[in-house]
Amino acid sequence: MLINIWVGMFISGIAVGLRAFSATHKDGKWRWDFIWIALAYAWSLGCAVIGTIAVTKGLGLHFYDLPFAQLSNTIHWIWIFILTGLPGTVLSKFGNKSENVAFLTRFAR
Repeated sequence: MLINIWVGMFISGIAVGLRAFSATHKDGKWRWDFIWIALAYAWSLGCAVIGTIAVTKGLGLHFYDLPFAQLSNTIHWIWIFILTGLPGTVLSKFGNKSENVAFLTRFAR
């Protein structure tokens, strides 16, 4: 699970970095779609750290193999991981919608 989290963060970090380079050097302006996606990436980076903590606390193991104290701690960190991931999803949806609006307004002019 950790490999999936951090490889995904690495690939998306490259994509966001390339978009930042393009917005800074090629286009010369940062549109709202990029700003929302950059905020979503920053939030998701924090969520990936929390996911790493959740895995070290027992996420991914069978519940039957965990002692009761570790089981409650694991469930606690699973919920923190899930609830911190939701705002990042909302921010990325804002980025997607603002990109669609920017795309459609180009043709309306």
